[in-house]
Amino acid sequence: MDDVVGKAQASARPRRAVAGPGWWLTGFVLAITLWGWLATPYAPNEMNVPARLQPPSWAHLAGTDEFGRDILSRLMAGARISLAVGAGAMTLSVLSGALIGMLTGYFGGWLDDALMRLMDALLALPGIVIALLIVAVWGVGLLNTALALGIMGAPVIARVTRSAFLVGREMDYVLAARALGASAARAILKHILPNQITPILVAASINLAGAILAEAGLSYLGLGTQPPDPSWGRMLQEAQRYIGVAWWYALAPGLTITLAVFAFYLLANDIQRALIDRHWQ
Repeated sequence: MDDVVGKAQASARPRRAVAGPGWWLTGFVLAITLWGWLATPYAPNEMNVPARLQPPSWAHLAGTDEFGRDILSRLMAGARISLAVGAGAMTLSVLSGALIGMLTGYFGGWLDDALMRLMDALLALPGIVIALLIVAVWGVGLLNTALALGIMGAPVIARVTRSAFLVGREMDYVLAARALGASAARAILKHILPNQITPILVAASINLAGAILAEAGLSYLGLGTQPPDPSWGRMLQEAQRYIGVAWWYALAPGLTITLAVFAFYLLANDIQRALIDRHWQ
């Protein structure tokens, strides 16, 4: 009887993790982003100066800015930009960082020393400084912002992947596969990566949250999304001048950034719980 109860509890854990708050909150953020992609209550860049700096109301649920533009519509339009830049940066970080981590963790030797010293050099600098340097050299724009943030996040992914592969390459099933003549590519892709994917996926989710926050920071400094396109960070910077007379103006983008970053951090936690519980099931 105890074995049956234990198995039932074990099988329920992954379902609870999959249905955890991170998934629901992330789904909400993605739904708002999709809604903003298809339609917004008002045109995001439509000005209505007589209605400037109006507090939240039924007509404008999040109020209006200094040009009378609907803040909620701009937040929804800015979501697709922030998430697109964050997703692009995360993809670049995972592809480049995971490749470096797999090669260094599996082969070691001089390749490990050379690439890891490069990753250490990048980690030694604050990420925002690297992003500022890259954007300053390549110029502002969405693509350059995504590239800068992708390079900024690659060292962490590389470190996490390398650690996973250092453990995975010594597993008995990997040693057996190599003894039977499995190539390095087969050992990496078929035997190690599927069994060590959990920390990489968790790091990718955290990287996405960090990329969204960094994009908002660059836009706040004027080096990210350029006007008139809406951006959460730029909206926060523009609202700073009116904080004393229009508190809702700064509150809306600030809460939106917090919600999106918090959602992806919770998602990383839920992914970790689901995959670990499934592994031990």
